[in-house]
Amino acid sequence: MPPGRFGTSDKPRPLALYIFSNQKQFQEKILRETSSGAVCINDTVLQFTHPDLPFGGVNHSGIGKAHGKYGFMAFSNEKPILKQKSGFAISYVLHPPYSVLKKKILDWMIQWF
Repeated sequence: MPPGRFGTSDKPRPLALYIFSNQKQFQEKILRETSSGAVCINDTVLQFTHPDLPFGGVNHSGIGKAHGKYGFMAFSNEKPILKQKSGFAISYVLHPPYSVLKKKILDWMIQWF
């Protein structure tokens, strides 16, 4: 194969790339010099059915990954929400105004944490 054929950035990036070879050096060369969503060596479509492998593409073949944890994370828009109870909460010790008592508590907390 001509040098640089696989590594050029103007080449499409497939959703999946299938390599059929028992030569480890050739496999590593293809993996190193290409970009694709997934790679399957000496088989086809098997990577899509594996529950622990992410599925998805790069650039025009897709954005993000699907399946299991990867799909959940890719298609989730986490919204962290912290709801403090009304009334007294221990975190209020960290908020001003700082009384003598609050300063003593903070000094104690700094000492132990």
